[in-house]
Amino acid sequence: MPALNYSDQFAPKVESGDKRQTIRALRKRPIKTGDILYHFHGLRHPGCRRLGYSIAEEVMPIKMHARLLTVPRRVVVKCDGEWRRLGPRTLFELAEDDGFDSVDAFFAWFNPGNGSQAFRGQLIRWPKSWTPATCPQCGDTSIPTGGLLWCTSCDHRWHVEGI
Repeated sequence: MPALNYSDQFAPKVESGDKRQTIRALRKRPIKTGDILYHFHGLRHPGCRRLGYSIAEEVMPIKMHARLLTVPRRVVVKCDGEWRRLGPRTLFELAEDDGFDSVDAFFAWFNPGNGSQAFRGQLIRWPKSWTPATCPQCGDTSIPTGGLLWCTSCDHRWHVEGI
């Protein structure tokens, strides 16, 4: 159950549901499809705030050469077992979906020092339709998984029609 921390720039977009993907460096225990994601702002700091929960709907390996002066910039994503290079339009959509205003801002974030190392990580997406529900037992936020609702605080589970 991975915890994901977001900067001031992205926290409001995650909380509102406008940002439903993130790109992260590889972890010792990689995130997998179906994992419950815990979204936070200010993790490990006083005033830490939980932004919500979601379920990893799609997790793909991603590699990018993020040097700002390199043209064309290279981003490849592994889909269906094959590495695919993203074209300019898809690259813009990736940057926009990840909460950036431009491709330049996207590459600057992943390589602020303009180094020559390739970034290797994971592209993690969660569903658009995820909405939190309130647990009738403890009042905390629960996570819908199909027609089943599960409260992560008290482990109460119940069925709701139409989810």
